[in-house]
Amino acid sequence: MIIALHDLFIRLSVKIMDMNKYVLINKKEDAAYFIAQHVDGIIVGEDEFCDISINDISRDDLLSIIKDAYNASVKVIVYATRLINQNELDSVHEYIDWLYQMKQYIEYIAVSDQCYLYYSKSKGYDLPLMFAPDTLLTSSMDIQAYLQLGYRKVWIASELSFDETLLILNKVKDSCFVQVFGYIKASITRRHVLCNYMNFIGSDAPVVNNDNLRLIEETRQYPMPVIENKNDTVIFTDYCLYDSTCSYNQFSSAYGFIYNALFVDNQSVMDVINEKQIELDCRCDLGYWYGETDIKKV
Repeated sequence: MIIALHDLFIRLSVKIMDMNKYVLINKKEDAAYFIAQHVDGIIVGEDEFCDISINDISRDDLLSIIKDAYNASVKVIVYATRLINQNELDSVHEYIDWLYQMKQYIEYIAVSDQCYLYYSKSKGYDLPLMFAPDTLLTSSMDIQAYLQLGYRKVWIASELSFDETLLILNKVKDSCFVQVFGYIKASITRRHVLCNYMNFIGSDAPVVNNDNLRLIEETRQYPMPVIENKNDTVIFTDYCLYDSTCSYNQFSSAYGFIYNALFVDNQSVMDVINEKQIELDCRCDLGYWYGETDIKKV
């Protein structure tokens, strides 16, 4: 019995150590840093198709990042999660053609607009698409439905308790990405909220493509990071998801862990990946993991 338990511990330890760990970024310099650190993978997107863009990564930049990562044996997930307007569909056609040419260098393409799946199928492209709609995937049946549509992987919602997440992962094994660290998207709008506010108060303060801004809301105690680019305004939670006990290692049925490096220094992100204790100058919280939620579907 002692030997059997020891063997079980070894198998569990190997599974945890083998978990794919990916870092979400939106800057060229961060891409270079994490590639140099030889993380398992990075999640990065071209400005035109990325909702967290700060106008720092062009198509040529993305091409260079992908090739540098490939040469360093670092996997790349292309982050193309901006919702597409009708008049932008031609640009999506062209982007899908380019992604198909880059297919051998890309592990997955994270999308939240269904046009990517439709157009890739219509072109006969077998693209490795990952469905990442932020808040939509809250049950194993949701996930199975999208996998049957043709997505290879999914990024499940962060607005779930720990037990709900664990139950879902155990029902749909090796198909899900789970965010285990960093700020979480709380709101996305096509309205230029910050620009409109600055115009209203008569200020010319630079707010577009500025990731150093924070919102203060009267119903919340802590500031919320915000990014506004030419297409979207994305507001994040007033806390950084951080579990110092690394209890998320129980998510052994997940395919990969996601560490959001936005608004956090790179060394701290690496320390979390390596399961070291850190101290951040912001509010850290377990978010929904140990709270009750209204979502009870599994």
